[in-house]
Amino acid sequence: MEKICEFKSVRLKMKEIPMGEKGAMILRKDYDIAGAMDHRLVLGPRMILSHRAWIANLVPVVMAAALFFALLYGLMTAVMGVDFSSAGGRAAVIALIASLSVLSLASWAILSFMGAVKGLKRAHVVEMRGSGNWILVDSAEWDRFHRIMTAPKEDEEKAE
Repeated sequence: MEKICEFKSVRLKMKEIPMGEKGAMILRKDYDIAGAMDHRLVLGPRMILSHRAWIANLVPVVMAAALFFALLYGLMTAVMGVDFSSAGGRAAVIALIASLSVLSLASWAILSFMGAVKGLKRAHVVEMRGSGNWILVDSAEWDRFHRIMTAPKEDEEKAE
């Protein structure tokens, strides 16, 4: 099972421009649309599973699951009046732990997969084009991105 990623990389430059009567300088994002480069990356399971995003996403998911478990446990005790010392209460705790474990594993897998793909795409662009601020745009979304980025320039040209 391979994932094929087709995307474009656009350099993001920060430009200082004067604003106002006193000429206070503000930073403005400037995208180098003309210098956009096409990329095609084939990611295998080994590349995705060996990425560091799997470890980085484990701690936040475990913390969120523990918080969610504590909130549900408190609600079941205070609001619903569940007696956890009885047999039915123990079954409720086991069901709660099992459902939160499955939910945590699924969210960890989804977040880590997305993080690994994003990290591998960024590493590929840095390897091909060098370090810098890069915006990665999927090929399917390129037309929309290009339209949004060129619209203000067209408006400025019409105003002049």
